[in-house]
Parts: sequence; C-alpha cells; structure tokens
Amino acid sequence: MIQTERRAHTPFTTVWCLKAKGLIPLARMVQLDPTGKRYMWQGSKYGSFMRWYRPRVDPNTDKQKVCRAKFLDACAAWNALTPAQKEVWNRDKKTLRKRIYGWNEFCSRFMKGLI
Repeated sequence: MIQTERRAHTPFTTVWCLKAKGLIPLARMVQLDPTGKRYMWQGSKYGSFMRWYRPRVDPNTDKQKVCRAKFLDACAAWNALTPAQKEVWNRDKKTLRKRIYGWNEFCSRFMKGLI
C-alpha cells in the first residue's frame, strides 16, 4: 500500500473539495484567508473562481438620491401605462433591435429626460 502525503485542509481546500462534489451551491460565500483578507466564490461561464471580496458601498450622495427618485418616478410612470401602451413599447423598433423589453427602453428614455 502506497502512503500518500496528507495536506492540511485549509478553509480554501475544504470548500474547493465540497464545491467540486456539488455539496455547496455556487452562491457567494465569503471566506477569510490566514492573513485576514476576505475572499468570495463567484461563478462565471468558465467555472467558479475565488476573488477578493469588496463590500458594497452605498454613497447615498445627493446625486444618487436624485437618480433613485427619478427611477422611482419612471417605475410609477410605467405602471400607469395601459397594457396596449406597454405593448407599443415592447414592439418599438429600437427595443426590437436591441433585443430588450419595452420596460428597459421606457426607463432609459425616462431617465434621460426624453419622455
């Protein structure tokens, strides 16, 4: 019987083994390395990989507040449309060319002040 060298399982190798066996879903999972840096698993079309974790920052600046308010207005305006008007947006030439939904084009134009 050949003895193989046993490597110490760090959190990284343990999680990698569990992910390879399909026991851990490909969700974002934050881990610490021995130096205290935080990493997370991220999936892409090429497979899963680990990258440095940067927590999201909400600047909450005046410009951001104005943008959010305008987006809320765009959503309210879309919801106020009749189904026939929404269908016109869904069949719009630009919408079909870009292959997006009418809601996206409506909000885009609303945010730019074109509506």
